Amino acid sequence: MSVQLIPDWRIISTEMMIKVIQESNENNERFCFILGSGASIESGIASGIELEKRWMDYLMGESKDEKNPLGDPQIVRDYAKKLKDDGVIQYDFSQIENDWKDNKLSSEYYFDLYTLRFYPDYNNGYRYLEKQMESAEPSLGYRILAKLLTDGKKNNLVITTNFDSLTEDALFLYTDKKPLVVNHELLADYISVPSIDRPIVAKIHRGLFFNPLNSRDDTNKLSKEWREALSSVFQIFTPIVIGYGGGDHSLMDFLRDENVKIRNKIYWCYIPKYGFPNETIQNLINDKDGFLVEVDGFDSFMADIGSKFYSTEITPPETTNILQQRCNLRIDQYNKRWSELHSDSQQVKELKNLEVALEMKREESETLSYFDYFRRGIACAKNKQFQKAIDCFNKSIEINGDFAPTYNSRGNSYADLKQYDKAVEDYNKAIELNPNDSMVYCNRGNSYSNLKQYDNAIEDYNKAIELNPNNSDAYCNRGTSYANLNQYDKSIENFNKAIEIDSDFSIAYSDRSEVYVVLKQYDKAMEDSNKAIELDSNNSEAYKNRGDAYAGLEQCDNALEDYNKAIELNPEFKEAYIGRAKVYRLLDKPDLAELDEAKAKEDEDK
Repeated sequence: MSVQLIPDWRIISTEMMIKVIQESNENNERFCFILGSGASIESGIASGIELEKRWMDYLMGESKDEKNPLGDPQIVRDYAKKLKDDGVIQYDFSQIENDWKDNKLSSEYYFDLYTLRFYPDYNNGYRYLEKQMESAEPSLGYRILAKLLTDGKKNNLVITTNFDSLTEDALFLYTDKKPLVVNHELLADYISVPSIDRPIVAKIHRGLFFNPLNSRDDTNKLSKEWREALSSVFQIFTPIVIGYGGGDHSLMDFLRDENVKIRNKIYWCYIPKYGFPNETIQNLINDKDGFLVEVDGFDSFMADIGSKFYSTEITPPETTNILQQRCNLRIDQYNKRWSELHSDSQQVKELKNLEVALEMKREESETLSYFDYFRRGIACAKNKQFQKAIDCFNKSIEINGDFAPTYNSRGNSYADLKQYDKAVEDYNKAIELNPNDSMVYCNRGNSYSNLKQYDNAIEDYNKAIELNPNNSDAYCNRGTSYANLNQYDKSIENFNKAIEIDSDFSIAYSDRSEVYVVLKQYDKAMEDSNKAIELDSNNSEAYKNRGDAYAGLEQCDNALEDYNKAIELNPEFKEAYIGRAKVYRLLDKPDLAELDEAKAKEDEDK
């Protein structure tokens, strides 16, 4: 164990480190995180020392490593001597062997043991490391690290000597931010651009699939590109080092270089029960006016930070909820796209037939899944069998009551049956399970609108647009709600935005035409109705609105023609009957007018 060479006042607690982060962020200071292999241990990736022991046990015939036969110690000693004589490895193998026997392997031996273990084909070493890392899952600490990288305070840079993808995986699992991964020195300039808000992962020994630097020669010196980029970075970011022991000479020698200036300080985390960091690290801390930080491990340190800054957001229930929501959303998107897939290829047809056959088998064995019932409900709803759809959704919810899309879809079926209160209840539950689905807010807004609760509807459309600024349906429907509140300028602004997003949105044109009719701007109303009909010849609303415009201009024959078409497309279109009745009265045809008025009353009473 290393002796203490550093004054006590340069050793701070985790709590003090958290205080530094909080106060510095309030003053717009930015932090970056330097991660070594120690940050990956709790994710199931062996540390360098663990790998050294595993490789020595194998080389000395003590245990197998993967499916390889046991090593022969004498053969290993013989080629170790040759490699040492030629300068390929640094240490005498007898020294390594003695320290192995005394359980005192040093991180300095890593590259020699890697060379000996995978001699003569080091590509096998890359594949070995690949296998070690592919199955690793980000530990708790990476969940909080992902939050730190994306919380808007611009602590958005990780610098790592590791090959693993744990940081990127955590960002994918827990956030909507895709990282900029700089896994080659030729891309190093990207990390020194202060305006980049996206999380950045800088891999100074390259990524696992980019010919990683894993030999002593490779890691003996930091490339010119990385030196220049990191020199700029440390004028912007204050580094926090976690799980890094300085075993390589590339990053470590760069940090020790007296010409490398760190604008603020450097904070180096260590675990007290394992003793002080080595002499080199302690001297670095003294020279760079830095501090050692006492931590209990990567996960523990990050959990302490998370509990201070993110409260209940990082608890298991909240994290489970986030993972379930994101998983459910992906499942929903995939299955929705699958159900909408129209392909004439024989392969897809066969696969869909197989899907049906497997579902029938599950039905015979009474093992239908919640998703089977969900999919059946969707099919019934498409065929306008809304009550059957609801029955299927009910069964789906009995099996799995935590799948938000089922509640959303059942709410849609209730809305189609004009049972808007029940629809709202289902949308409420869907939002509880997944508060980030823009379309559910839009759907609930539609039900509020049908209940004439226009303020509630607008509030939901606002949220839908906040979550998805390109939700043209939300803009269009918000425009309709503003029209119902007689706020016509806002109404038209929203229809304009919907059309800006989707220039082929027939309903947005027809809804805007209806407002123009109210404002007696009949030419604009007809222009919009014409466009809506051009885009969708079955848009009954557009024909009705154009009929209203013609009626306003007292062009009765044209008006009747459009009302007739609207009613042909929708025989229960109350407003079209009312409009046609008014034209019949203008034409002094009271009998026909009364028939239409009676029909409108009949449709209203349904």
